[in-house]
Amino acid sequence: MIDPSITARCEAAHSHLAAGRFSQADRLFRAVLAEHPTYAPAVQGLGDAAVLVEDFSAAAEFYRYALRLDPKLVRSKVSLGIVIRSQGRWREAHAFFEQAAAEDPDSAPARYWLAFGQIEMGQSDAARENLDAALRLEPALIDPLSLSLYAFLEGCDWTNLECIVEIMEGAAAGPRALLSPMNLMLLTPSIQVIAEATRTYAKTYFKPPKPLCDKPNPRGPKIRIAYLSSDFHEHPVAALLVGVLEAHDREAFELIAISICPRLESPLRSRLESAFDQFFNVGEQSEEDIARLIRDQKIDIAVSLNGYTGDARPTVLAHRPAPVQVNYHGYPGTMGAPYIDYIIADRFVIPKDQTAFYDEKVVWMPHSYQPTDDKAPISEATPTRESQGLPAGAFVFMGYNRMHKVSPLIFDVWMKILKRVPGSVLWLQDGGEVARANLRREAQGRGVSADRLVFAKRVDTRADHLARQRLADLFLDTLPYNAHATASDALYAGLPVVTCLGSTFPGRVCAGLVTAAGFPELVTETLTDFENLAVALANDPVRVANLRARVQAQAPTSPLFQTANYTRHLEQAFRAMYETSQAGGVPQDFIIEAV
Repeated sequence: MIDPSITARCEAAHSHLAAGRFSQADRLFRAVLAEHPTYAPAVQGLGDAAVLVEDFSAAAEFYRYALRLDPKLVRSKVSLGIVIRSQGRWREAHAFFEQAAAEDPDSAPARYWLAFGQIEMGQSDAARENLDAALRLEPALIDPLSLSLYAFLEGCDWTNLECIVEIMEGAAAGPRALLSPMNLMLLTPSIQVIAEATRTYAKTYFKPPKPLCDKPNPRGPKIRIAYLSSDFHEHPVAALLVGVLEAHDREAFELIAISICPRLESPLRSRLESAFDQFFNVGEQSEEDIARLIRDQKIDIAVSLNGYTGDARPTVLAHRPAPVQVNYHGYPGTMGAPYIDYIIADRFVIPKDQTAFYDEKVVWMPHSYQPTDDKAPISEATPTRESQGLPAGAFVFMGYNRMHKVSPLIFDVWMKILKRVPGSVLWLQDGGEVARANLRREAQGRGVSADRLVFAKRVDTRADHLARQRLADLFLDTLPYNAHATASDALYAGLPVVTCLGSTFPGRVCAGLVTAAGFPELVTETLTDFENLAVALANDPVRVANLRARVQAQAPTSPLFQTANYTRHLEQAFRAMYETSQAGGVPQDFIIEAV
């Protein structure tokens, strides 16, 4: 029988933690353990205190010790998993979440974190089940609601979607945002809502400590740039950027990789490692240790390729380890934080009348902000339509994107297009059994036969995927979140892309890509115009054939796919940032003129 006074003292210690009084909490937990050395919840409390001061190594040891004292202490299993996951060992962490959820199905944190891993592994059906359970167990949790939205979108389950979005948008305006802005970007057309949510999110979770760097480094022979990312592997962010890294002027710039992902062998990973002067694998280190590494390396410009995506660790840059810090490429929006100085953009993604919604100063690239790799291989052999499940004589619209981008809004338009183009089909990414069934049902509900949806089979390499796009006739964009890498892939493969200009950064990317490729006539401003243009092209074989021939001939030599020129523009931006910092100036918006 546990003495009630022990429980009360631990509760008091947790109250101290919640109020930020770490030393008082630590003393109370240790006092309890001095009298009761085997009381595992007090050891768990010491681990919680260590997490809050970012001593993750100590936290992991406390949680492991708590589990040795009480192997069934589910909370410690979940906490240990979270710490391990923050160090980049997410598969190892997932095993702890599986154990915790199996031992205590009524643990909302266990079900939530288990679902998080399942989403990353593409197990959206199981993830939805666990997220639903987490919400039932703790209805006030907004983050599981946010993740539920993501899981529902991946499965194209649009039941009660409007209600969920309404709750999320309401939560975004609250005093404590518990949801990632990335989820809002998928469905809301409001740049204001996204900006407010992001600022609250940053303020809630990534409060800047005392800066590690408060003045520029002494001027050196080269500008030292650190690229920080969890995507230095087979990932679209890395695939698009690798050519730029290789094209950097090594006489003027020194490139350092700060990789927070596990090392996964692949040809792309090898290219990435060769492209940097130094490559640090730091996934298992704490945020403060990574920040100190950046500071010790005397980095002049730290570039976040993550923002708030995936396994991002924004706390690293919250420590302000470099005199200049930049939001670039991997995250389509503001980070809403005072410690990010600049965002790389173009005139489409951030119009000048929207700069108030960005906490960073805006650097406008002359064409598209998005990098491309003009050395990316395309397989010479084109598969047959039959091998891909496509009808031989049909007009093939391609809508190849992750399922979470396929909103009910755009699906309505796609179905109207299919109805107006007899015999046409829509070629989609395969999001799994549930997504296939839901989309087929949604098509039938809109008067379109389910067999007019064709789901793409998996291919072995990106080169093979690029090659098979020759089988399609026209790429249809998504909204409110555009195709990004997938749109530039289509153009690179010679496939025309029709897009509609949205109202937020992620909804305006494709317009910049298509225009930089030389085809501004494929950018529409309303979904009605988008629909009409797609239908007009599909119903005019000569016009669409001429368009395809032009894209195949002109896109490869367009500004979009001139990687070396793009890199010169990016270097101009970095030089301007560096010179402003060296002169003690304040960051300002500026424009890069085309070379």
